[in-house]
Amino acid sequence: MPARAQSSSLFDRGWTALCRPLIVALNAAFRPAPVDGAIPAWKIFAWILMNCVALYAALTFTSGTVKPALIGIFLLLHILIIVSSLRIMSEEKKVLEGSLAPDRMTFSVFDAVNSAALLSASIAFYVLGLPALIGVIEDGGIAKVLSRRPPLPTAYAANLACVLNDMPVVGQLMRAAANLSGFSPNLNADIAYTGIVGNFIQLLIVATVGFVIIQAIVLRLQQVSHRHAILASLANPNGHTHQLQARLLRLPRAFAERLKHLAASETETTLRQHIEAILARFGHHK
Repeated sequence: MPARAQSSSLFDRGWTALCRPLIVALNAAFRPAPVDGAIPAWKIFAWILMNCVALYAALTFTSGTVKPALIGIFLLLHILIIVSSLRIMSEEKKVLEGSLAPDRMTFSVFDAVNSAALLSASIAFYVLGLPALIGVIEDGGIAKVLSRRPPLPTAYAANLACVLNDMPVVGQLMRAAANLSGFSPNLNADIAYTGIVGNFIQLLIVATVGFVIIQAIVLRLQQVSHRHAILASLANPNGHTHQLQARLLRLPRAFAERLKHLAASETETTLRQHIEAILARFGHHK
């Protein structure tokens, strides 16, 4: 095996081993529907509420070194959810590119961590948890993270502004808004990380928010676009069946099951027959 391929294989195995326990645990907790990965709305609401309470409790009812440890665990949980969703989406991308057979996927595209609602919640909680981490490190006397921050009413708001400033697009919009509103002619000049811990925190923000989260969002948008394109093609009775067949063959097996479910539940006779005719053309998705 070439060195590059071997390195990629080792990376994939490590990534899989890192993500598998959380994916299994969340599948057991949320029990996504096997047909389309749907999770009941009440479970999503309960998850969001539980995380809001956990973050508030960690900041309010704990002290000393316990507080940064709890915030750290909170952030670790949500970045692992994002990384696990990214793992699944990267596999699906390989399938759609034709470099990975659909039945060779390690995980299902309908695993709980790949839910749009859970992924969105984890992105939001991770971003909201970072300024809390800065606050508890400084309040606990562990280290000085910021030597300068925007003059906002609360320390949390000022720390959040520092985190958002390092986010692609969001940071540019914030700086433009601050300049146009007269709040700050140069928001970047109002923010300065200091020391080893401060610069490590900034590196963490840039690496996770600026790369991992943005990559997850981009892949999600690509997925949605591709699936909508296929469904739109299926809805077109004058579409080219052989081209659709080639595209469907590259879909993950779980999504093919969703198309079969769509055909079974479709009330429009022409569309249902069109989908069934395409699915019947190749035994792989029967």
